[in-house]
Amino acid sequence: MADICLLDKSYSIADSKNYHISIQVNPDGVCFCMLDTRAGHYVGFKKYSFDPITDVERLTNKLEEIIDADEELKPAFGSSAMIWATQKSTFVPDVFFDETNLRDYFEFNHPLDELDEIHYNNIEETAACNVFAIPTYPANLFYTRFRGIKYFHQATPFVKASLTDFAQPDAMHLNLNNGFFDIAVKKQGRLVLYNTFLFRNETDLIYYVLYIVNQLGIDPQGIPLTLCGELSDRVAYQETLAKYLPNMMYYEPASPAFTVIFERINRHKYFNLFYLYNCV
Repeated sequence: MADICLLDKSYSIADSKNYHISIQVNPDGVCFCMLDTRAGHYVGFKKYSFDPITDVERLTNKLEEIIDADEELKPAFGSSAMIWATQKSTFVPDVFFDETNLRDYFEFNHPLDELDEIHYNNIEETAACNVFAIPTYPANLFYTRFRGIKYFHQATPFVKASLTDFAQPDAMHLNLNNGFFDIAVKKQGRLVLYNTFLFRNETDLIYYVLYIVNQLGIDPQGIPLTLCGELSDRVAYQETLAKYLPNMMYYEPASPAFTVIFERINRHKYFNLFYLYNCV
């Protein structure tokens, strides 16, 4: 059974070919949302949580079990996209990018597992491509169930949104995932840093954030800091960050639109999922 199930009164499986579905997979859960592309607003959201699974085959079996049991995942959708949440990605400037060299780009920073396949997203706003890997088993599962599905890394919507949807030219953005966080910094409207760090507690979090503040010469009292992601509501993280970066706020997705039923959840926790349609 889903931990969260929101279905707008206008939602209808019969209209699925007019819907776009966005999916996000983490080691400890999967969530998805349906967008009515004609009306321009979301009509459904579901989230499933489970104990963290590190074995790819077991995780694939769990995902298949959820897909088989969920009625909202059975119809054919007009379009689909999936985020595979992972730290393993590399940004390559467009001027150096060659699609035939994907493996070299990826392995410059990360080992490629035997059963991984490499994908990339072009982020026009950064003039760079985000090269990342997805294990083949779950990639094939979703491709079989959602024909034409497009694969994304969580940094793609996160970075794109920071450059296009956040009005202030200087800002720091944090996406707090379970076990790791993503950070993006922009100055004068341009991305100057994207990185990801493992962390276990608020001490780890503030250490890396302040290190970047110092390295980039940022005024911590003045720069806007936005929070999103599954752990962005955790009070200990908020209180620790606020001691040093007081200009802090949640990062709420502005578009596509939401019906009133979505007021029941904190949308900033699923920012990348809700923003993903803008990247398709």
